[in-house]
Amino acid sequence: MREWAMLREEGHQNPNPRALILGAIIEVLTEWMNRGYHPLVMMDANSELDDTQMADFIREHDLCDLIATTNEESAPRTYQRSGRRLDYMLGDPHIKTAINKSGSLGSGDGVSLSDHTLQYVDFDCKKLFGATETVPHATYESEFKLKDVKKKNKFLKELHRIYEHQNISERVDELATALKDRGPTPANIQ
Repeated sequence: MREWAMLREEGHQNPNPRALILGAIIEVLTEWMNRGYHPLVMMDANSELDDTQMADFIREHDLCDLIATTNEESAPRTYQRSGRRLDYMLGDPHIKTAINKSGSLGSGDGVSLSDHTLQYVDFDCKKLFGATETVPHATYESEFKLKDVKKKNKFLKELHRIYEHQNISERVDELATALKDRGPTPANIQ
């Protein structure tokens, strides 16, 4: 609704935010796919994939729902305020073949300031990138569980430090303002 109101303020008589956003995504996807890249699209679609616009988008770009197609169980809801699934990770067949594991964290799990659950995909880097070597990390160094308060707090502290150092809040505000003032441009849709 927020996007619809913003577009109305900009003079669009009958705005369709989803169509505009999908159009911008299609433009970027087409450019990069023509260069030989494989798409990985992560989105809060605010709809389910049987929505006509979403179904057409997925079919026309040979994408699949990575979470749903790489798990035996049905994909869980991602929106905590309802039983709906609104968030997706979409990829082409090459991306799908490189998946080791995927899923969604439960409501309230993970570092989330959102009313949506977090999704993840673990890729086989050799299959995905054609890499011949990987530098393994000791599992105990990289893995942490949310129950491990010490590692979780260390991670959050570092995340906040990076967030502040990179001026993420200001940069997001600048992009949002540029999008509102000038509409989608190559500089503000990257």
